[in-house]
Amino acid sequence: MILLGAVVTVMGGVFVYLLYRRVRRANLQLREANRQLEFHAVRDPLTGLFNRRSFFELMSKRATDGAGGRREDDVPDGLLVLDIDHFKRINDNLGHAGGDAVLVELAKRLCSAVRDTDMVIRWGGEEFLIFLQGQCGPSEKFGRTRAQGGG
Repeated sequence: MILLGAVVTVMGGVFVYLLYRRVRRANLQLREANRQLEFHAVRDPLTGLFNRRSFFELMSKRATDGAGGRREDDVPDGLLVLDIDHFKRINDNLGHAGGDAVLVELAKRLCSAVRDTDMVIRWGGEEFLIFLQGQCGPSEKFGRTRAQGGG
C-alpha cells in the first residue's frame, strides 16, 4: 500500500511538472504574440513606419502631460507632409507589387534622412508625415540629403 502511494505521488508530481511546462510554453507564446500585436498596432505593416494611430497617441500624451504640450526649451516642432504625385501611374505601370516596392524604398530613404528624434509616419496610401521634434523646418540631415539630390 505504501509503495502504491509513493508511485501515485511520483506520477502526480510528473503530471504537475508536465502541465507546468506546457503552461509556461503557452505563456511565452502568448507574450510573444502580444508583443507583435503591440508592434503592429502602431506600425504600418508594409513599410514598418509609425502609423496614424501612433502619431495621435503621441499628440495625446503631449497634450495631457501637464505642460499643455510645451517643452522646457520651447523650440517649436515641425511637421512635413509628403505625397507621391501620380502614384496611380506607378501602380498602373508596375503593378501593386511595384508600387509597394516604391513605398518601402521611400520609407527607407525618409528614415535615413531624418534625425533619430524625428518620427516618420505613413499617413495612408502614398501620404507620409515627418514630425520634427524641436525643429521648425527640415532637419539639417534632411536638408543635406535633399541638397545632394537624394530626395
